[in-house]
Amino acid sequence: MLIIFMTSSNKFNCPVCGNNSYKILYEVTNEQSAKHFIPNQSSKKYTQLSQHLLKLWGKNKCQVLECQNCGFGYANPYMGGDKIFYDLAYQRTGYPKWKFEFEETFNSISKIIENTIIDSNSQLNFLEIGAGDGSFTKKILSKLPSTRITATEYSEYGIEQLKKMGITVYPIDFRQKSEEWSQKFSIVCLFQVLEHLDNMEFTFNVLNSITKNKAHLFISVPNQKFINFNESNGALLDMPPNHIGRYNKKTFELIAEKFGWTINDYKVEDSDFELFLNKFTLYKYLRDIQNDNTIENFLSKNKIIKKISLPFRLYYLKIKFKKLIFENYKEVGGSALWVHLMKN
Repeated sequence: MLIIFMTSSNKFNCPVCGNNSYKILYEVTNEQSAKHFIPNQSSKKYTQLSQHLLKLWGKNKCQVLECQNCGFGYANPYMGGDKIFYDLAYQRTGYPKWKFEFEETFNSISKIIENTIIDSNSQLNFLEIGAGDGSFTKKILSKLPSTRITATEYSEYGIEQLKKMGITVYPIDFRQKSEEWSQKFSIVCLFQVLEHLDNMEFTFNVLNSITKNKAHLFISVPNQKFINFNESNGALLDMPPNHIGRYNKKTFELIAEKFGWTINDYKVEDSDFELFLNKFTLYKYLRDIQNDNTIENFLSKNKIIKKISLPFRLYYLKIKFKKLIFENYKEVGGSALWVHLMKN
């Protein structure tokens, strides 16, 4: 059940539009959030994460709210995960080689480069924030020399791969480089990064300060409709403090207007029935593992039984939810949305 509250307290105001009318989508405790990332509650990491979330939030609960004006979804507290959180919650095993937002952005950048007259005063400098192992940046090397490419990345594996390509990479939050990178970049990419970041006004002020006039900003974030569909049908929650913002077209229109950008293009990833069904059933299975009263939770307690039973449980869930997915996958869309902003 969704409960609507009105408040005049600034800490509840929408980070995008400032409106103070919202509805609560759900509320979780620090222990529930920790269990989402580390299902094994007897592990040392689970205890450490649960205690760290208590410290990070300053309390034992976090709400996910949805603005009644612009539809932006945001965590309260509106605070992203820090390095300790990610070290505990995630073990990076690999990065996608290519995906929807890479294709859209590469095609757009190729056209930008083709239509730009390069001289000593108008060099194109490129920045990818959170570049992973360089799957996208590697393609940009076919368009720009490595001396014109900069990346930020936290993972040691990703940093190593980027350095092998000759890319200058910084293991930092890009917002720390506001003065050093003043008006440096013509093209900036944030793929599945913005939803992790708090302090929105500071974030976009820094993006403004590090970009040149008429710069291009490419952003991809999770598709809000995809998240809402999963959560409303019992699949995984888009759990804070990993993701703390849920964006849509209206939110990007408001952000662009506020910070001096124009939307040049906006797309939602096309939805594929089989892919959607596979993702949903996996997310449903993983959500059920967190519930003590489910078969999935019971089976997951024994590694051997879990391994044997997994394909059968997923097959069962596919049969169970096939009709639901077929009736909704086109309307919901794929898992990502993409926007190309141009600086005014």
